[in-house]
Amino acid sequence: MDFTILMYEDDQQYKDSFEYNLQPKVKAKGRDLVIRHRLNGDSIEQDLMMVDPDIIMIDHDLGTITGDELIEILDNTPEHAQVMLIYYSGGETLDDLQETVKKYNCHVQCFTKEGDELENAILGMIR
Repeated sequence: MDFTILMYEDDQQYKDSFEYNLQPKVKAKGRDLVIRHRLNGDSIEQDLMMVDPDIIMIDHDLGTITGDELIEILDNTPEHAQVMLIYYSGGETLDDLQETVKKYNCHVQCFTKEGDELENAILGMIR
């Protein structure tokens, strides 16, 4: 059974490294990791019609927009309110990310790219 992540990340190398590290750990839990990757959020509405993700991962800096703009779209889409959102950054602090998402009603977990907390949180969500 697939464990699907819809990932908005403008750094292809980070996505590839993240997937490489996470794949065997998800497999050890009896699931197959599928990452649907987008470099930006231009197609988020269409993506959500085509993919039913277990988690949506959103990087803060997506080049032309910031990830919180995507969170705002999701926050206004009640049919996706149950999907876990992960908001993360390599440049922003955890406090800054958490402050940014306070205004939204949907459930968002915040992480930095440093360390293994983000990976461990995802592994903990796999049933």
